[in-house]
Amino acid sequence: MKNDQIALYLNDHPEFFNQYPELLARIQSIAPEDLPLKPVKTLSITDRIVKRAQADKEHMKNQLVSFMEISQANEKIQENLFAIDRIIMYSLNFTQMIGQLREEIIKRFKIPGVQIILMDGDEHLMEGCLRERLDKNAIEGLQFVDADAASGWFDDNPKPVLRAEMTEGSEIFEGASELNIQSEALIPILLHGHLIGTIALGSENPHHFHKGLRTDLLERTADKLGIAIENMLLLDLMKNQPVLDSRTGLYNEIYLDPVLRREFGWAQCYGKTLSLIKMHIDSFEELVNTYGKSRIKKVLQEAGKVLAENSRGGDIMISSGEGDFLILLPDTSEQGAAQIAQRIRKTLVNHMFPELENDCVKIIFGIAATSGRGINTPTDLLTAASGALEQARDRKDRALAV
Repeated sequence: MKNDQIALYLNDHPEFFNQYPELLARIQSIAPEDLPLKPVKTLSITDRIVKRAQADKEHMKNQLVSFMEISQANEKIQENLFAIDRIIMYSLNFTQMIGQLREEIIKRFKIPGVQIILMDGDEHLMEGCLRERLDKNAIEGLQFVDADAASGWFDDNPKPVLRAEMTEGSEIFEGASELNIQSEALIPILLHGHLIGTIALGSENPHHFHKGLRTDLLERTADKLGIAIENMLLLDLMKNQPVLDSRTGLYNEIYLDPVLRREFGWAQCYGKTLSLIKMHIDSFEELVNTYGKSRIKKVLQEAGKVLAENSRGGDIMISSGEGDFLILLPDTSEQGAAQIAQRIRKTLVNHMFPELENDCVKIIFGIAATSGRGINTPTDLLTAASGALEQARDRKDRALAV
């Protein structure tokens, strides 16, 4: 407040002079016409409070209207994304899903440019498996690129990339000559923490996609797309190839690659330990020569039952060859895997195989875990378990190798 405003305010509020009655008397004795200050259009404190309250009320009203508009817009976005998520999660045909996904995004969000781009890489199945299963004709809206090209669009920690005012157009949408893409969004598709592709959205509005735009809902949609593709590949694998070994009743070696990559990815993504036991019936060839293939076939069936009965809910048992088995143990330390291996050994050795003499079954194991040194890929884990098995094979006492 200015000096004249303070003077007028004090004149209207004599209670401030309770401790200075003489000063108040002197001020009140001054005739109005002798006051050095002329009244100005100044509001009293009460008037100011009322005016401020009215202004705050109007501001809150405007904020409420804005909030309602944003809320309604978010509800519409949620409704649109829910419809898109349904397409992703309930589609069993990859070609059909891509077509419906593009159509819905274009229609619901008025975005003319939509591309699903998948990358090839050593640690996932995307490009190779899909190319084998798709029709020879190209699918509109689907691209395959090499890993280096896709990784170059993002940093080491893939986050959405938003580009506005692209006067020279888009490299990704350059094949769509009918579109004049001026802004674009690249939403990474992650699976188990690894980049496997991107959802590319292109707009002819130069300011449609810009830095600071919220992308969390689109990121969740991209995550669901990655999971859906993986599920389709596994379903397709099970439809087109038998995944159960007829001799043991366990999964066969065809199932190993996708399930090992999947479990390894989940372990990395959630900071858990995945252990792998590689088991070999060391006397297998000797047993075949002694008892014949037909009798040993029954032994394998019996061994498969024993392994299945001794597995936990999440364990994955795979028959990987003549007398060879792989056991994947999610969320299990190397020490825990060693205890499980010892229990399996004891059960198999003591089992009364009807076709064999007692004590003729000899078992060796190799164990590795994702927590081990130098294990950065699924292949590393399998190699480490194989190496540990060879070490056990070389030991005369057939001791457990860890």
